[in-house]
Amino acid sequence: MREITKEVKHEVEGKEFIFQITKMNALKGTYLVKFVTEKLIPVFTQLQGIFQAPDKDTDGNELSEEAQQKIVEQRTEEVLQMIPKALEALSEEELTGLIERCLQTVQVMMPAGWQPVMIGHNFGVEELEYDIMTTLLLCYEVIEFNLGSFFGGKSLGSFLPRRNTSK
Repeated sequence: MREITKEVKHEVEGKEFIFQITKMNALKGTYLVKFVTEKLIPVFTQLQGIFQAPDKDTDGNELSEEAQQKIVEQRTEEVLQMIPKALEALSEEELTGLIERCLQTVQVMMPAGWQPVMIGHNFGVEELEYDIMTTLLLCYEVIEFNLGSFFGGKSLGSFLPRRNTSK
């Protein structure tokens, strides 16, 4: 049976909320595929491998904690330099439109029952209106839930090319 809803929990302002994500219909889902393919996958490709913690050097020798920390700091700096470049590829309208489309598929359980997180261009849940991190997490979960089957049931990361580690 096709799964068209998914529940997730997030803490907002110190209180746990249950959110229900509903899959997008084929028309909105197609736009999501187009957007992710054009705008997000190139960024993911650039970031590939940066977040893996190093534990050995190129010769296979164990790295000291100090050396590992230095590499992590260098990689963090690389990411911080990539973020503005990645954001340049998105206009404010594109980003806002994506967030609105994603959040329009999300409801939150309130004492009166399920309430839409986004109503048109406005937040339907005041607790989320100024919670950037939870809003972005929900958008990520919407994208992952809607596109999981598009990438063969695997995560978006599975779509990216793998590095050849054999010598």
